[in-house]
Amino acid sequence: MTQAPTDSNVAIPPSSKTLQKKQRGTQESSEHTPRLRHYIIAILVPISWSFSFVAGKYVMTVTPAGPFTVSMFRFVTALIALTPMVFFIKRLRKVPPRDYAWMFLLGFLCVTLYHYLFFRGLALAPAGISSIVLATLPIMINICAGLFLGERVTVNTFIGGVIAATGITVIALEKGNWTLAGWGRGETFILCGAFAWLLYTLLGRDLYRKYNPVMASIYVFAFGVIACLPGAMTESTFYELADQSWHWWGCISYMGVAATAFGVVAFNTSIRILGAGKTAMFLLIVPPTTNIWGYLLFNEPATWIKSICIVIVLFGVWLAIKRPRKLAN
Repeated sequence: MTQAPTDSNVAIPPSSKTLQKKQRGTQESSEHTPRLRHYIIAILVPISWSFSFVAGKYVMTVTPAGPFTVSMFRFVTALIALTPMVFFIKRLRKVPPRDYAWMFLLGFLCVTLYHYLFFRGLALAPAGISSIVLATLPIMINICAGLFLGERVTVNTFIGGVIAATGITVIALEKGNWTLAGWGRGETFILCGAFAWLLYTLLGRDLYRKYNPVMASIYVFAFGVIACLPGAMTESTFYELADQSWHWWGCISYMGVAATAFGVVAFNTSIRILGAGKTAMFLLIVPPTTNIWGYLLFNEPATWIKSICIVIVLFGVWLAIKRPRKLAN
């Protein structure tokens, strides 16, 4: 006779809910695993942002405009570029009302406050120097991500950040137009804008992990445009849009589509995958890339010192994002 199976040797099949949780956990962990494409996207972000310094300088000085008006239409253009992408998102997650407050705060920090300070600073300070002032951001974000978000700050990250910052400082001093004595209101606006972006990066990490970056960015940008509207209506440029040149609208379109629709969404995607601290280190590429744009577009002199420092900056960024080797047991 065959012995009836007992409770001890009967395999109890896992419930469907347990299987779903395991599958969901495996899928989320794979979504947050860095791939080569994530690093390539993170590199393209500072390249697109570096040219926005040139475009922003143009709309604020060559054809003077109000900072709120420029910020508002930059993000209106970004919304026009991003909205069609919603139809290609496979899983749209419903946003509960409690998250609207966070999205409005992020929109105010990113769209209204940061870009107001950014454009005010560009109107008073050179584009290259502004990018160098903003180079303080990666160090600040990395430290704060380690302190407040529990992200791991490795020795490589610290040393790489110091090396890259040293290269950027030498580029600034080699140009001979950036000293503490020459620090003015423009640089102060840019530095205050850096703190606004710091808060945006730290507060937005969990939100952009929770939702699709494109969908979350659309909400954040829309709230930011609403927050910009009262300030824009106080500026004369808001009522003179029809009089602006195609160069002006070209710069606005570039900043809206390339630097914002692609740049900010890619930045938020990198935060979701790589973490806030590691993503911030790629911003150190902005100052040398801005200097390259200056050479290509405005015939700014390219010296050996500047060229060597650009290589040093890129090496520092590579070291900062390099994964530490695991020791064999």
